[in-house]
Amino acid sequence: MNDKKTISRRGFLGAIAALGSIGVAACGTQATNRASVASPDRSSAKLPGRGEFVVRGAHILTMDPTLGDIAGGDIHVRAGEIVAVGKELRTSGGEIIDGSAMIALPGLIDTHSHLWNTPLRNLVDEGPKMGYFALTLGLGKEYKPEDTYRGVRLGVAEMLYSGITTVHDWSHNIRGPAYADADLRALRDTGTTALDSPTVLPQGGLPADQTMDLADLARVQRNGLRRRATDF
Repeated sequence: MNDKKTISRRGFLGAIAALGSIGVAACGTQATNRASVASPDRSSAKLPGRGEFVVRGAHILTMDPTLGDIAGGDIHVRAGEIVAVGKELRTSGGEIIDGSAMIALPGLIDTHSHLWNTPLRNLVDEGPKMGYFALTLGLGKEYKPEDTYRGVRLGVAEMLYSGITTVHDWSHNIRGPAYADADLRALRDTGTTALDSPTVLPQGGLPADQTMDLADLARVQRNGLRRRATDF
């Protein structure tokens, strides 16, 4: 075992946090051009350059009732956005990817996930002391905003690796404004398509004599993610 390279947990999380994504989904019409949509602020992200490429000769499952499946079809992607889908597309420039032995289909959608607790997954066990609720209630209190950021980013990286390009993130460990900001920043920095549902509540809820911070909930709503699912 000593001759194998190892990586620390901190190193692993730091490396995985550098991942970005390009979602590949089928367009609604063959060889259709779409107007580009402005990307959100990614000042803190380190996403790879998106560039331009064409997937050639793939079996495309468009999920469109009119187009159906396209055998030996092409997908033209520019700056992270699909600009055309069809057979033998005429393009100039960009990388060519051989998709002749591949199936291309829209990214999957996860409609219910708690991304903040991704790092806790392998700690959950059976029973009242180490079950999901007991564990997340206990460790959720120890979370810092940076833990939220890393947990969300790691969770998104796992999803992208599995073909999930859209996620509904139920954020139920928001312990203050900085936690909501960290959650949204992680979703922006990965480049994924997301719907974020912050409760502005910590895991386990508030004490009986406290109320939800509605002012901060409104702030999050104003400044949150505003990306359309059709961007990918």
